Amino acid sequence: MGVKAFDGVLEMPVPGRTVKPRQEGITMIIDKGLGLAATQDLLDSAGDVIDFIKLTFGTSAFLDIDYLIEKVEMVKEKDIWICPGGTFLEVSVWQGAYPKYLKRCKELGFNAIEVSDGTIEIDMPTRADCIKRAVDMDFLVVSEVGKKDPNEKVATAMMHEEIAADL
Repeated sequence: MGVKAFDGVLEMPVPGRTVKPRQEGITMIIDKGLGLAATQDLLDSAGDVIDFIKLTFGTSAFLDIDYLIEKVEMVKEKDIWICPGGTFLEVSVWQGAYPKYLKRCKELGFNAIEVSDGTIEIDMPTRADCIKRAVDMDFLVVSEVGKKDPNEKVATAMMHEEIAADL
């Protein structure tokens, strides 16, 4: 980490911010389809404060394999976790292709997997199996609880139960 533009002039609003790899104060951002140049710009300007990047909305499905591998490697070079987003996992479970999905994620260089059921229902045993398989393949697993549709209310107690089970 180099000298920041206002070091010695202003006190940072988050004193004591730890350096990577962090165990607390994790910062995740959503990539909605940045190109390679924009990704590199983001990494150059903020890579030291980003811990996790999630490629969302299925954007990685539309990228050429070599292009995506290059993007994933670019991100990992900055000591950042990267995953294709939870909706992809949901589709793979729904289509019965989860083992193939994990294998492809590994081939593409992803180092993290998000486990969610925001768009479909995944029962607790299946969710636990998804987490175990991802951990067994050395992925960092990020668990997301809740639903995408704001009309689908999930009781707080149920979310707490899911979080505890996922841990």
